[in-house]
Amino acid sequence: MIHDKIVGRPVKLNRKILIPRKDYAEVVFIGDVHYGSPQCNVQKFLDMVKYCVDKKVHVMLMGDLIEMATRYSVGAGVYEQEFPGQSQVEWIIEKLKPLGNLILGSHNGNHEERVYQATGINVSKWIANQLGCTYLGDACWSEFVVGVHHYSVYSLHGRSGAKFDGTALLALERLAAPFHCDVVAMGH
Repeated sequence: MIHDKIVGRPVKLNRKILIPRKDYAEVVFIGDVHYGSPQCNVQKFLDMVKYCVDKKVHVMLMGDLIEMATRYSVGAGVYEQEFPGQSQVEWIIEKLKPLGNLILGSHNGNHEERVYQATGINVSKWIANQLGCTYLGDACWSEFVVGVHHYSVYSLHGRSGAKFDGTALLALERLAAPFHCDVVAMGH
């Protein structure tokens, strides 16, 4: 177990051995699907899942898989979402199940966090459990092993509040500045 030197808490390491395709392995980061939102591009999501299943591509789930608006959410999302929360959860699990052991882990997103804040129920953790994958919380260090190569990955859903690509990239750059790893991946 590694310890965080800043606060002394244990740091979770998600170590996965990736099965290479030829001499490399692919990882796709899927997040911000927002299933249930009128703006969700369902077909694009389904096409990406099918691609990953067909090509045996590994997947990291980055949070906000569902819209999950509540009456405490900002705006009128609870009235605008197309499906109730339970249906959103069941649908996303059903569509992600075919990925099986290709899922390397699953992050919590701020949209799933809405349920936790209102009820104390961690929907992201429950979805990960149903998919049989590792729940990674808000952020996690991972080590992906491909043959003799080891890659360090820091991933998180993120909460930058950025409205433009440039400011989102700046938030990611600032996040990654104090440490080194091979890949930094942030959703939101």
